[in-house]
Amino acid sequence: MPQLAETTAAWFERILRRPIARHEWTRFGRVYTYEYLFSDTLEGLCQMYDDSLAPRGLRKSLIRSGHVYGKG
Repeated sequence: MPQLAETTAAWFERILRRPIARHEWTRFGRVYTYEYLFSDTLEGLCQMYDDSLAPRGLRKSLIRSGHVYGKG
């Protein structure tokens, strides 16, 4: 068990030391979408999109472009 704990702790330390970037898009001074990603690999961590704040028609454009997946 001690080996598993040490391996897990080392993994967490590696993850926590990686640089993270936040990108956000605004409209009328309000954030309508953002994403967090590891800036060294551009691997996504999480994202948010608020259709009520986004420019009209953007959602349909994103769907057509294949950027909407999962639960939509």
